[in-house]
Amino acid sequence: INSTISSTASASESLVLGVLDIYGFEIFDRNGFEQFCINFCNEKLQQYFIELTLKTEQEEYVREGIKWVPVKYFNNKIICDLIEGRPIGIISLLDEACLIANSTDMTFLDKMNRNFSKHEHYQSYSSSQDRKIQNDSFILKHYAGDVAYSVNGFLNKNKDTLFHDLIAAMQTSKNPLVQELFPDDLVDTKKRPITAGVQFKNSLGGLIGTLLASAPHYIRCIKPNSKKRAIVLEDDLTRHQIRYLGLVENLRVRRAGYAYRQTFDRFYRRYKMICKDTWPTWKGENQAAILRILESQSIPAEEYCFGKTKIFIKNPTTLFQLEGKRTAALPSVVVLIQKVWRGHRARSKWQQRKAAVIIQMFYRKHSAKKYVRQVATVFANVKSDAELGKNYSWPDPPPVLKLGGENLQRIHRTWRAHKMIKNLGDAVEEMRQKVCAYDIFNGKKPWDIPRRFDADYLELDSNPHKAKYITQTQLLFQMYGDTSILFADYVMKINRYGKSQKSAIVVTDQNIYKQNPSNYKVVKFGVPIVNVADVCMSPCSDTFVVVRCTEESGMRDLLLNLGITGQEKCSEFVAILAVVYRRIKDHPLPIHFLDTISYNNSRTKNKPGVVETVSFAGTPSVQ
Repeated sequence: INSTISSTASASESLVLGVLDIYGFEIFDRNGFEQFCINFCNEKLQQYFIELTLKTEQEEYVREGIKWVPVKYFNNKIICDLIEGRPIGIISLLDEACLIANSTDMTFLDKMNRNFSKHEHYQSYSSSQDRKIQNDSFILKHYAGDVAYSVNGFLNKNKDTLFHDLIAAMQTSKNPLVQELFPDDLVDTKKRPITAGVQFKNSLGGLIGTLLASAPHYIRCIKPNSKKRAIVLEDDLTRHQIRYLGLVENLRVRRAGYAYRQTFDRFYRRYKMICKDTWPTWKGENQAAILRILESQSIPAEEYCFGKTKIFIKNPTTLFQLEGKRTAALPSVVVLIQKVWRGHRARSKWQQRKAAVIIQMFYRKHSAKKYVRQVATVFANVKSDAELGKNYSWPDPPPVLKLGGENLQRIHRTWRAHKMIKNLGDAVEEMRQKVCAYDIFNGKKPWDIPRRFDADYLELDSNPHKAKYITQTQLLFQMYGDTSILFADYVMKINRYGKSQKSAIVVTDQNIYKQNPSNYKVVKFGVPIVNVADVCMSPCSDTFVVVRCTEESGMRDLLLNLGITGQEKCSEFVAILAVVYRRIKDHPLPIHFLDTISYNNSRTKNKPGVVETVSFAGTPSVQ
């Protein structure tokens, strides 16, 4: 049992379950010192039983103001005082006799006769002149009956001391139990060793102290007969045991008293959940709350009584009813406790997370400010730098600002680009075209990056027929509705017969025109940019461009060489064409880099024409 209910609490806080088996009275034909000690133990335990079950309970009723008719009972305290009383008691006189050198068992008996001859529970031949009592005996009238003790051997058995050298020898044992049975404090040469009677009395006092600190429950056993036979009941023996055990008085107290009592506070806290008026809290006195609880369970008024500090319940059935209601209400209380606890735990976790988020927010804010201050320090004079901070070393951003650092660098690059574009002045459009050309040609085909994009090369002063060109351009605008020239230059065009033919090519905001290089008149008609299907070039370092038109338009494809003036101008031509195409059709111009390109420059609206191919391997060849 002890191992089952064991806990990790300290020794002072742990719970102990003990079972005490009382000796039982020993009444033999001749009783000695041993029977005297055993019967003294039974007398003390009976006194404790009386104090607990009869005297204490009745005193509690009186103390709490409960109406009570006292039940008379025999209190054996007078017998216990006769045996262990000080300075005059049987054990005290026995110890005194052991100290006197010439004392004998009979002198000890004479001393008891002188001190206890008039005691109502002591009797000897000297005090009563009863011939039934032997000269060496005395009678104690115990609660269980009269017992005659022979004093022969009392002094010798009481002097049965344990020598110090034996105690010291036992202390050297490695067995913990033996060491505990013979502690160090037993060896004290300055004190007189205590006698067996005193040892027994002290041990009995310790037992009573343990019982006083516990909540005892009694099982009274009745010996039905002295023959140890089944289904045999001796009336006189049974009646005698019931009388001396005080069971009749105990039953009278129990029947007239109350089965259960508890303080107002503890009773209210235990049963408050079975009444909706008192759960979860009651604003008022506990006694009023208890009355409300009992009334809610329809318990009659005669079943309970209020004392000054406690409530008393008459019958166990009433208590069982309350316990049953409490047991039925406990699951809902448990659910409520779980709900409150889970809510508290969830709120605590949320508060912790919220606190962590706030800490992170302030830390990130601090890190961001620190990083921005470092960036501001590095780029303090960026406006006066010729490269606008291109070669500045960026400070390393903290991990939480890695993306922010990349955004700052992107913002700086955008700002630097705007500044550089702003400084270009009229060359802004040229720069935009070069950026477009870079996106198209970078890593795909060699092109002349440093060259200026002059757009309209036929309008330059180097053209001896400039005036004639300007006149024809104005007529072109009037005739076809174009508004601006985006690119114009001399090219070599491959005609439908596969022959090279010099021509002027003009790109406007809507069309691509082929002009006669001598008079700048439009040859036949222009090619609407909206009808362009794609543009093809080789990945080699040539200057050929194939502009292919959709089959539905019936327009001929253009195979042009834009490097006849000694400069690479296909990058400028394709970039301008891509910009205009995106503006008109709202999606990118398909551009391909191929080693072999097919084209059809003999197609008309009525004839499908012939598909030709051109291959590039260093030098282009037409097939």
